Amino acid sequence: MDTINKIINRIHIFYSLGVIYSIKCKYSQLKVALYYVFFDFDKWHIYSTFQCRPYKKIVVDMVNSLNVDSVLEVGCGMCDILGRVNSKAKIGVDSDIKILNVSRIIYKNKINLVHSDLKNLDLKYFNNIDCLIMVNWIHCISPEELHNILSPILPKIKYLVVDSIRDDAEAELNYKYRHDFKFLSKYTKEISSNSIKKEARDIKIFKVAPC
Repeated sequence: MDTINKIINRIHIFYSLGVIYSIKCKYSQLKVALYYVFFDFDKWHIYSTFQCRPYKKIVVDMVNSLNVDSVLEVGCGMCDILGRVNSKAKIGVDSDIKILNVSRIIYKNKINLVHSDLKNLDLKYFNNIDCLIMVNWIHCISPEELHNILSPILPKIKYLVVDSIRDDAEAELNYKYRHDFKFLSKYTKEISSNSIKKEARDIKIFKVAPC
């Protein structure tokens, strides 16, 4: 049943894109599918390309509006977002070495790619980072764990970009946690929010208060 619901949700997103974007979506999926043949990464990446997921463009536009010099994205995947962000320094972090190998081929030396997860990532990587992006995966960890991981990181950055799953999200999306980010009020101020109606999620930007 879970598999059927996921397929239905993908079809819903696909048709909500419109004809032109649906064609671009399918074309981008074919290109990623070719990489999949050789690198055998998690198959869901095929269905989650920039052209197929409206939230990714919103994230790019919101980050670019900040005019920051350095960006670090945890859970960068194929760098669909990071590769389109206008910043001088870019660091992409992912726990999947297979998908990072694909990103290395696509972006060569334009992005500094690091094999790690957020919990084990050396804090040195956050030195001189203006903006931290964490979207579409934090719903797998508890608010308590997210709080504990971010606490030493927040003083090092200026902006934090995250996504929250709204209450109207369909149950079959199977998100384990739906964060309200209340703990961030101690360290940050929400300065921007953009609702992605097609995916029942909101993209939020928090500005970190000076120490």
